[in-house]
Order: sequence, then C-alpha cells, then structure tokens
Amino acid sequence: LLPAGTSDYAVAGGRGAAVRIKALRRRLPLMPAYLRHARAIAAALADATGVRVVPDPPQVPMMHLLLSTTQDRFTAAARRLAAEQGIWAWPQAAPTIDPGIQRVELSIGDATCALEPDRVRDIIAALVVR
Repeated sequence: LLPAGTSDYAVAGGRGAAVRIKALRRRLPLMPAYLRHARAIAAALADATGVRVVPDPPQVPMMHLLLSTTQDRFTAAARRLAAEQGIWAWPQAAPTIDPGIQRVELSIGDATCALEPDRVRDIIAALVVR
C-alpha cells in the first residue's frame, strides 16, 4: 500500500524519478515547437467539415477534437484508415452527450510534428464519415 498522494515511482525513488527528470529535460525545450505545431494543425482543421477544435486556438500542445460522426462510423473509418493507409489513429472515440458527436484528444509530440498540418487535417477528416 502507498500513502495517499504518492506514486510507486516516488516511493521506489531512483530509476522512476530519474527517468522522469531525463524526459522532462528533453521535452521541456520542445514545448514551444509542439505548441506552434498544435496551433498550425488547429488552423488547418478550421476548414475541415465536421471537425471542431477545443480550445481554439490550443493553449498547450494538446487539443480535443469534436467530430460529427457516430461511434460506429468513427470506428469503421478508423479501421479503414488503418487498412488502407497504414495509419492507426484512435481505436475509438469518447462519446459525448450528443450521439452524433464524438471526442478525441490529439496530443502533439515528435510523431505528430513529423506530419505536416494539412496531412493531419486529411487524416482527421477521413474519420468524419459524411
């Protein structure tokens, strides 16, 4: 059992903490570039039918996307994208109060930064079946 408010990494000390500090030292300087890319993706998504970025513009290198599709259509589109283009996006979207709107979270990091914003827009648009 762990005391409230602690994690096994903190209790174990050493390696867990060291790994996290190393990751922070590597990633922290990249955050401005990640944020710029997140905002460029949000701008590219502005003309994508059936896609809404929340918040717009992103305030951190992460955004939620509200997609005008059903859960079943989203899942089918994600599988089709994987089979036809070799891109695995999300296995499923999070439902919202509206069954015609699904939510996904897009975090921006090295892999996403390797894709041009218009390419990300095209991938996201492929998940919204009209």
